[in-house]
Amino acid sequence: MRYCWIDYAKVMALFLVVMGHLPTDTGTCHKLIYNFHMPFFFFLSGLLHKEKSINSDVKRLLIPYLSLNVLMLILESPWIYRKEHSFGFIGETLSGIVYPLNMPISYPTWFLLSLFEIKLLVRLAQTVYAKTAMAIGCVVLAAFVISDDWELPFFLAATINAMPYYIIGIATKGFFLTDIRNRHRNALAGSVLMGGVFY
Repeated sequence: MRYCWIDYAKVMALFLVVMGHLPTDTGTCHKLIYNFHMPFFFFLSGLLHKEKSINSDVKRLLIPYLSLNVLMLILESPWIYRKEHSFGFIGETLSGIVYPLNMPISYPTWFLLSLFEIKLLVRLAQTVYAKTAMAIGCVVLAAFVISDDWELPFFLAATINAMPYYIIGIATKGFFLTDIRNRHRNALAGSVLMGGVFY
């Protein structure tokens, strides 16, 4: 079942991503947008979470992450070589894609890798006992508070920060994604969610 308000919300989230990365404004409004748009994306991803095989996640997230970065490396190599007069950047960039301690050459693709890691963690939490899952949740919550000071590979710090928003999306799916007969409640939920975008 498709919900139009979710499509609208995703469009607005994309718009906020663009606005959040514009260098023209560094004021309070810009910072608010910048801090809001990615949690909003992960919340929507959690809201639309479905049980799929790990092979499906690899095809939909991991392979595009690797492919886009390799493609960007190929396209940007002539300009990088002209600037550095050396091919040493190729090895460094490839290692950065596989082990992105800082950022890959196609920086926006970090979202794909973090989302893949979150789905792995959710799958892990669903296969262990409740107490273990609770313990993992406590660790993730604690890490969420302090992860801004961490320098972790594979965007794990970003993954830890995004995990709570994804879980909130999963937890509230029953409220937001009700049966189509509950049109008024869907409309209200969508209005509240969209209102949060402009708050």
